[in-house]
Order: sequence, then C-alpha cells, then structure tokens
Amino acid sequence: DSFASISLQAQVFTGNLELNTQTAEDTFSYTTVTGNQRISGAHSNTNSFLGLTSVGGDLEISDALLSDVDGFSSLTFVGGDLIIEMNELLTNIDGKSSLSEVGGDVDLNTCGLLPNLDGLSSLTTVGGRFRLRDNLSLSNVDSLSSLTFLGGSLEFDSTPSLTNVDGLSGLTA
Repeated sequence: DSFASISLQAQVFTGNLELNTQTAEDTFSYTTVTGNQRISGAHSNTNSFLGLTSVGGDLEISDALLSDVDGFSSLTFVGGDLIIEMNELLTNIDGKSSLSEVGGDVDLNTCGLLPNLDGLSSLTTVGGRFRLRDNLSLSNVDSLSSLTFLGGSLEFDSTPSLTNVDGLSGLTA
C-alpha cells in the first residue's frame, strides 16, 4: 500500500503588497502578508486569496469592481484596519466569514448595493472604531452579534435603510 502526503507550507510575504489588476492577483500564493495589502482596480474575483489567513497591517479593498469577496474565506486576522470602500458592485461580504479579529478600525464605505454584513458573523474584536458610511442598501447589522469588544467609536452615516442596530447587543466594551 502506498499513500500520498500533501504538505502545505505557510508562504509569507514580508512587506506591503498592492494588487491593482486581476493578472497581478492571479500570481498571489501567500498565507500571510506581514504589512499592508491593498486591492484596487479591475478584478473579476478574489479566488487567489483562498489560502490567506492573516494580514499584519491594513487590508484595503478599494474601487475593485467586485461583486463579492468570497476568496477571503480563510482570513481570520487583520492586524491593522479593514477598509472596504468605493465598491459599488459589492453585493455581499460573505467571504469574510472566518474573520474574528481586526486590530484597528473597520471602515465599510460607499458600497451602495451591500444589504447586510453577514460575512462578519465571526468578528469578535475590533481594536478601533467601526464605521459604516454611504451604504445606501444596508438594512441590518444582525450578523454582528458575535462582536463583543470595540476599542473605539461606533459610527453610522448615510445608511438610510438601516432601521435598528440590534445585532450589536453583544458589545460589552
């Protein structure tokens, strides 16, 4: 009898990484980025990030023409800020469902088609502020019920469809 053994080794990118095209993203094969990671420009998917578990600095997804961020399903930790902004085609952030801790701020801004924050259902800790701005379709934050620690302010601005914040009832600090 013989068997095959597959060994997955952590691949670490040391420093800051900016990916502004799908072609650049398609070469991504890291489990960890020690610095900041910025994704912008024309992207058709985020599948190249399926193995990414940790970003030591900020993770910014800005003006990326994405409808989802499903490729981030293994991401558990962002050491700096999580910034998702100016993504007018984004209809869900379900790909962030493993994310449990953000060391800095969470900024979700100008994602006009985003109806909920279901992808943040595992988020327990935000070290800084949590800001929602110009998310015209956002109707609930129910999935934030796991969030127990917020180190900064809670800000809602131009979220006219949001009728309650019952999902934040688990906040203790």
